[in-house]
Amino acid sequence: MDADPTRSIAATIPQVTAGLPDPDWYLDHVVLPRGPEGGRLGSIRGRQGEWQARALELRRIAPDGPVASAVDQALRQGFVLRRRQALSAGLTESHLRRLVRRGTWSLPRHGVLGVLPRSDAIDGSLRATAAALVRPGHVISHRSAALLYGLPLLATPHTPELTALRASTLGVRTACRVHGATLAADEVTDWFGAPVTTIARTVVDLGRHGRAPPWSPPTPPCTRAC
Repeated sequence: MDADPTRSIAATIPQVTAGLPDPDWYLDHVVLPRGPEGGRLGSIRGRQGEWQARALELRRIAPDGPVASAVDQALRQGFVLRRRQALSAGLTESHLRRLVRRGTWSLPRHGVLGVLPRSDAIDGSLRATAAALVRPGHVISHRSAALLYGLPLLATPHTPELTALRASTLGVRTACRVHGATLAADEVTDWFGAPVTTIARTVVDLGRHGRAPPWSPPTPPCTRAC
């Protein structure tokens, strides 16, 4: 018999948890299985595939020069860039106005350009990444994060939701809602360069604030500072 059962249990935990599915994989393949012809393409993977296709198409059609440079930068910031970044890439104000007027690009937020045309299917996502772009140190979270991942929501959030560590930034500020929370390093990832909470953390946040997705089980109480 092991003289120190606590040490024995601790040594066994990594072996047990190693066999558990990653939360992202579980949601994508078990909770939300769907796809063409009944294939097992989860909505998360399907949503990501749609955005990857948009990124590839943007790189393919962008003419060489300033437009290509601006598009490349936007694709590292969630498909958005500040107006001054576009000007630094070599575009002129008249060129930017023409891109927006023709519907080639969009304006998800004052002073921020989206390198995709306006569309109900993507406007909410670009508003979220635009909000994060103008607020360094903030992370896309809650319903906005769920929207980026393709998690089912009862309604598309019009106001972007972010999480910040500083309490002074909480509440509704300049067309976005800011939550306060402690986020561990492994609870934050990126979406085409834009900071966003992981799927697992997003589900917890939705449950804690009474916005759990329709498929999710009740969220247990948080046992640490969240």
